[in-house]
Amino acid sequence: MSVELLTNPNKCVEIPDDLESFFLVLLYYAIRYLDSNIENVGDYIEEFFDTVSLKGGMYTVGHAKRDVMKQDVELRTIAGADSEKLAFNSPLDGLFHTLLRSFQAAYKIRAYKRRSVVDPLSSGVIEKILPQTPVKTTSEGRRRVQFPSRKVVAHTKISESPLSVPTKEDRDLADNVEDHELMVEILGETLDMPWPTVDAKSTQKRGPTITSSKAPDVRLQ
Repeated sequence: MSVELLTNPNKCVEIPDDLESFFLVLLYYAIRYLDSNIENVGDYIEEFFDTVSLKGGMYTVGHAKRDVMKQDVELRTIAGADSEKLAFNSPLDGLFHTLLRSFQAAYKIRAYKRRSVVDPLSSGVIEKILPQTPVKTTSEGRRRVQFPSRKVVAHTKISESPLSVPTKEDRDLADNVEDHELMVEILGETLDMPWPTVDAKSTQKRGPTITSSKAPDVRLQ
């Protein structure tokens, strides 16, 4: 499920929630079954996907998943300063990077809209930056970020403040995950890229989701 739905179970499911859930499932299976630079797959899956938080007496989304989806951070091999950027050495690296930046931009825009409702002084700013020239359009005229070159996406960082004013680039990124058609285009372009040959002799250890008989640790907030 999306971070938004796990945080607010009363929220109505929307297209971005479905697409985020799909993204997380795709990431899970890539980590679980494909070679990557993660040393202990079982521990990683437990930390990122299985750990939950306790807030107001209710179980909610774990901090690792929440922080990755809602902050300007990369997917890393482990938590901490000594970790590396998660890598599969395949077109998946560009795909996950682009989609993650897109979801982060979408969360940034939602946070700004909510603040605008509470703070009248900030209302109206979003409307002023809407009329922009699209980077690229689909057959139906929808905006999307250029892909797979990712000249805008791959080398740009979303502002660290989740409440800063969304930019045109933020909106172009968010468009990628607001519509099923755009997601399908991105996935199709990724499939058309050159992929490495599968090494049948790979010795990478792929652990189970939970490596022990006890339930995952609950992290209190």
